[in-house]
Amino acid sequence: MRDNLTECENASTAYFDVCDECGELSACICLGSLVDEWEIEQIGKEGENFAYRYKFKEKAGDLIARFGYASTYREAMDNIACSVQCKGKSKYKLFIDPYTREGKVEGYSYLIEKEGKIIAAGYYRSEVQARFYGQKALNIYEEAGK
Repeated sequence: MRDNLTECENASTAYFDVCDECGELSACICLGSLVDEWEIEQIGKEGENFAYRYKFKEKAGDLIARFGYASTYREAMDNIACSVQCKGKSKYKLFIDPYTREGKVEGYSYLIEKEGKIIAAGYYRSEVQARFYGQKALNIYEEAGK
């Protein structure tokens, strides 16, 4: 299934995701009331999952860039909508750091921080894996912390 993004008629910042093969609408996100502009790009792939970066400009703010991980484009759109609508409510922060030895990157670690203390960490060979599993762990902590 290939994604074909077309601009939504309702707002200039919203897009529909339609399957080229069957024409079925697989995702729609209308962020027009929340943001002035936004964009998404895939930055890595690991098996069935992919990492993406998205940027958005709030109505009265600066351009904000964030990362996410998903297995489908629809999941990515849902994650973005939740992130934009729920911004600033998390007590947790996710950090991804490269591990280097003799100037060569050998892997990546994720750290989850709450109130200045590291509460979880993991190490992976690829940055995509570290980001993906770090985000999964972060989601678990955020769900449990509610």
